[in-house]
Amino acid sequence: MATDYREQAPSWAYRLVLVVMLALALFLRQWRIDEFITIDENRWHERSADFAAALAAHDYAETFRSEHPGVTSMWVGAASQSIVQGLRSAAAFSPWLERALAPLALERDLPPYPETLLTRRLMALGAWLGVVGLYLLGRRFLSAGANLFATMFIAFDPLYIASSRIHNLDGLLACFVTLALWALLCYGERRRRSYLLLSAACAQMAHYYDLPGGSAAGMADVAERLGLD
Repeated sequence: MATDYREQAPSWAYRLVLVVMLALALFLRQWRIDEFITIDENRWHERSADFAAALAAHDYAETFRSEHPGVTSMWVGAASQSIVQGLRSAAAFSPWLERALAPLALERDLPPYPETLLTRRLMALGAWLGVVGLYLLGRRFLSAGANLFATMFIAFDPLYIASSRIHNLDGLLACFVTLALWALLCYGERRRRSYLLLSAACAQMAHYYDLPGGSAAGMADVAERLGLD
């Protein structure tokens, strides 16, 4: 019979460490996020604009902008551009708001531009929410201490933090692949179809990001073939 780790009430010290850890993980993903420039982001900025234009024109063949294919990344980029354009059209884009979105860029008259910086912030927030999701899933098959350490190692991995802070594929790709694996482990422990469906959904989201993410899409099928149901 599977152990219900959720019945183990954590102490106040455990909860304090968890809250501080998650707050610090979010801070590290958002702190000074405007103070660097990457070459790859310019391409994703253009792809997102072309992707949004193709959707608006109902020219769905033109939404294929890259072999990655990076669909979710372009969705986030297109949404950021739409938000920024809407704020400017409504004359709601005050100097304070623009400075909050791209303070260093305005001072140097250089990229990243507000659209790219908003995309960075959304990507960083999504990656952080993924860390929270990993912790919640980990409660189903790990002890409290093991779950805390596993979440800590993932949340503070330097490469993962860096990848989460740019408009690119890698940050959320890693997030969805790991969520797919965690949900599959929950299914193996709990034998609930909802976890298997969650694993498949996260694996598909990873596949939308990049073709290698498709390797995660086969995990649920492997689980079925091994008789985990």
